[in-house]
Amino acid sequence: MRPDFRATLAVAAFIGGTWAQGPHDAASTPPSDAQGHAQGRNSGETPLAPLCSADSGFVPNFGAHRHVLARTPRSRQPADGTATARHIASVMATGDRLSEQPPLPIVPSLDLTHPTVSGVTVTVDDARPLQTVVGFGGAFTQSAATVFSDAPKSIQSCLLDAYFGGGGHGYSIGRIPIGTSDFAPYHYTHAETPDDTALDRFSIAHDRGTLIPLIQTAQNTLVADRGNSGGLKLVATPWTAPAWMKTNQNYRCPLGPICAGCTVKDELLPVYAEYLMRFLDAYADIATIWALTVQNEPLNCADNYEAMHFTAETERNFIRDHLGPRMRVQHPETLLLAYDHNKDKLKEWADAILGDAEAANYTDGMAFHWYSGDQFNNVAAVRQRYPNATLVATEACEGGDGNFSTAPSWVMGEHYSRDIIEDMNAGAVAWIDWNLWLDVGSILDGFHFGPSHYNPIPDTGGNNAMLVVDGVKSVVWPQAFYWHMGQISRFVLPNARVYATSTAGVGGFHTLAAENADGSVAVVIQNGADEAVATRVVLSRRAVAVNFTAPPRSIHTIIFPQTPTERSD
Repeated sequence: MRPDFRATLAVAAFIGGTWAQGPHDAASTPPSDAQGHAQGRNSGETPLAPLCSADSGFVPNFGAHRHVLARTPRSRQPADGTATARHIASVMATGDRLSEQPPLPIVPSLDLTHPTVSGVTVTVDDARPLQTVVGFGGAFTQSAATVFSDAPKSIQSCLLDAYFGGGGHGYSIGRIPIGTSDFAPYHYTHAETPDDTALDRFSIAHDRGTLIPLIQTAQNTLVADRGNSGGLKLVATPWTAPAWMKTNQNYRCPLGPICAGCTVKDELLPVYAEYLMRFLDAYADIATIWALTVQNEPLNCADNYEAMHFTAETERNFIRDHLGPRMRVQHPETLLLAYDHNKDKLKEWADAILGDAEAANYTDGMAFHWYSGDQFNNVAAVRQRYPNATLVATEACEGGDGNFSTAPSWVMGEHYSRDIIEDMNAGAVAWIDWNLWLDVGSILDGFHFGPSHYNPIPDTGGNNAMLVVDGVKSVVWPQAFYWHMGQISRFVLPNARVYATSTAGVGGFHTLAAENADGSVAVVIQNGADEAVATRVVLSRRAVAVNFTAPPRSIHTIIFPQTPTERSD
């Protein structure tokens, strides 16, 4: 689904010593920082241990990987009364994965009795809160639902807890396809009867097989006291209208990038808008559909899986004349997000839709993907131009990694954390990964990560996922980006307020800060440099600091405890 021209552009995956040309992650570029390691698998990576197996269930302390289970911010105060900050780290070259480190003494930032740092100083502007965080999550695809349904109970428990339970990432938001996407065992929409313009045969029966049970089980697994008491919020996205509504009578775009005919017939645009409303109706008692996006990747006219074409102008007109008015009457509780494609065209589409007074009246914000590169400046520009718009990163994934069970690429993890950090700094309120998990298949079918109806040909491409399930051996393998995501999602909680940060010193650092509802401040620091860096973190309004050394290629979360003063609003 991601690629505009899958077969020709480089994926953000490093496989077997070279950057691979992958069939599924077009335009997703290698890390852009000039850090001396931008390409290549890292010889210092620690051998991987499974997250769980059918025999062991969820493993809180496994193999070489020492990881923390608790996610709720808490302070640790030594017996002598010295205030300290909590420190959690994941390090490429060691067994540390979300590992609790010794607490860091909190010192006055202007106290000259404490040594200054000659490496990097991260300054948090904690006097000026920015956007409110909605949360982090992944996509409930039909492929993920099938893998979950086929797994033993112990593996199901592991998968759920890894994201939604007390030992996991604290996911509070997800994405679901309306009908199928490319990641499904087979294709369907919710209105397959030709010319049923009254939508009398509309049905979500297919979803009730495995998808809805997974969503409901995830909702039941959420831990209310960890920042997600509001429950699981979902972003719903169509990949295509039913084929009979389209000019080409096909759920795909057979002419590929030409896009000709891969659109809803003009006379059926009102019917298609009502089709989307019927979906929201059907899910009203099942899950909270927090937002609807108009179309997944409207400029990606895929010829081998579900796709449909809009231009910025035709999507604007569809919102203005058909979808928007219906949503305001029938589902005013659900946000409407436009675009839902790569950041390279985000400004152009925002100007076309949010810049149109009538369309903007119905459009709550913009959704975007990462496959055209970093382009954080485009997100920031939209935030500046349309400050009331809700900005959501709705999809990202890495290409298939043949080393998924031995030494998964740390570069992929750095790609994830960098994108999350900088998207949030640019104004995003939520960040959603692609498939929650996938089954790796077997060596006989080329480890192609699925199941996926669009890509039955064995290869080492396809998409990776944070959690890779070996259904044959009943083992779950965490990828590096699982740990990088956790360094953020476990500690920057829903309803947190983002703060601006600035970094002075060596390059290769990416930082994010946010104040949680309880007054604690989480600061995430990615050291992408190949050397250890002395690091100082300063909260400017509170006038306090901590000092530590960030090992090469590491990511850290520092939790400053709640102060007696009220939270800054």
